Amino acid sequence: MTARLEDLRPGTSVGGVVPGREVTAVALGWHGTTAVTLTYRDPDCHVGERLLYRSDEPNLSVGERQARWSFDADGETFTLASEARRIRLAHLVRPHARRSPLPSPALASGRRQCRSRPGLTFQMTS
Repeated sequence: MTARLEDLRPGTSVGGVVPGREVTAVALGWHGTTAVTLTYRDPDCHVGERLLYRSDEPNLSVGERQARWSFDADGETFTLASEARRIRLAHLVRPHARRSPLPSPALASGRRQCRSRPGLTFQMTS
């Protein structure tokens, strides 16, 4: 199916730009109404540019717009990787979590002092 230059949009799959391969349109720059500069990415992730004229329209074919991201991966694998990353970086959020496993005297008595207000203490209940 032949395509017109107006059918080219960023994210669409375009055939006929590179011989024997389909490329993905990245950006378009119009030069009047008869020519367009197409910036494209091929399947090997190489970026290229080509000036297309109205005379190139019979060679062009436009496929469906491709999504930048897909959400069809395995959810359990993602959850496992996310949890492993969270555990690995936990020391950045709670640096005191790696300190001594022994309880502090304030925790043993059931009273704890507020760090943001030094004079304020509160009773811990279980």
